[in-house]
Amino acid sequence: MKNILVPTDFSDNADNALDYALDLARHTNRSVHLLHTYTVTTHAGHLANLARVVREDREKEMAAYLTKVEAKANGVVVTARVREGDSAEQIKDEAPKHDANLIVMGTLGANNLAKKILGSTASNVIKHADLPVLAVPAGVKFQQFEHLVVALDALNMPATKVLDRMVDFAEALKVEINLVHVSTPEKRTAVDSKTAQYLSSKGVKYTFDTTESESVLKGIVDFASRYPKSVLCLISRQRNWFSNIFHSSVSTGIAKETNLPLLVLHDGAWENK
Repeated sequence: MKNILVPTDFSDNADNALDYALDLARHTNRSVHLLHTYTVTTHAGHLANLARVVREDREKEMAAYLTKVEAKANGVVVTARVREGDSAEQIKDEAPKHDANLIVMGTLGANNLAKKILGSTASNVIKHADLPVLAVPAGVKFQQFEHLVVALDALNMPATKVLDRMVDFAEALKVEINLVHVSTPEKRTAVDSKTAQYLSSKGVKYTFDTTESESVLKGIVDFASRYPKSVLCLISRQRNWFSNIFHSSVSTGIAKETNLPLLVLHDGAWENK
């Protein structure tokens, strides 16, 4: 893990996500970079003075926020920046400028997992960013992880690079990896056995389960509920796998409320650039 990018709107939800980022940074000797984005309305945009006032106001707010964060950083180096523009685009653009390879951000509150992740800036970042994203649902208070619950799709073994970074994450936090693959009655699938073989060769502590459920999402959430002090991790070599399980009308309708942070790794994510 290199540096950690933390988008913030100065809300309690963003503060909760920041607590997770600071803990990760302490475990991995990394810094945290805060990013606040804002937009100026079309009507106000042509008024240079007003645009300047808005920016100055946001920069003052960020400066005050940075002072507050530094007081609890406990040795973690924290930097900050304010940028105008679309949040998801600015987040994606900012990450390489600060050598970040993890984004930690809060998500909107709702009654189920799908709505907590989708329909928000976090969903756009998750679906389009090349970096891993740790999304922290609204209302989730920081607690030390004990498990990394990992949901695998039905394709061949994920890229070794992705598995290595998953292992790095687990080892840095000293947590157990709990792998699960979910099939449905309509489509029974399996995971490449080389995944478990590879993890065994790395000498990491893990479990590997398969289960069947009426929907992939429900199966994942039911499995994750066994491990309350955990982060739920999705690994896929297809971006649309993530989108499909969360956009499915059936999945959206039955998804349970969960209070687990969600780590999404795409094939190619965690690459040291």
